[in-house]
Amino acid sequence: MKSKLFIMLVLYIFFASTSMALADSIFCPPKPMVFGYSFKSMIANQTLNPAASKNLRPVYGLKGTAAEQVVGKYDASFGKASGARSSVVNIGGLVTGGSMGH
Repeated sequence: MKSKLFIMLVLYIFFASTSMALADSIFCPPKPMVFGYSFKSMIANQTLNPAASKNLRPVYGLKGTAAEQVVGKYDASFGKASGARSSVVNIGGLVTGGSMGH
């Protein structure tokens, strides 16, 4: 008798809780999701002067010809092959496409 009452009580609690959760998901509108908060806070933390875009005065300090030379050297640095060598460590797989003394 007590075990039957206990089982009925457990089933009642189970069905009551699941029906409330189901009713909550059906009748309540979904809560808005906030995506990108970490990205936005990272950008805000890296911004030195948030109002800098409102300053329309020309920038002084670096002449145009010097700036062109700097940008030219920067662009040319991507065309050069670096002297660094890369190596591949293969663990337990097959190496294809190369000659291995054959």
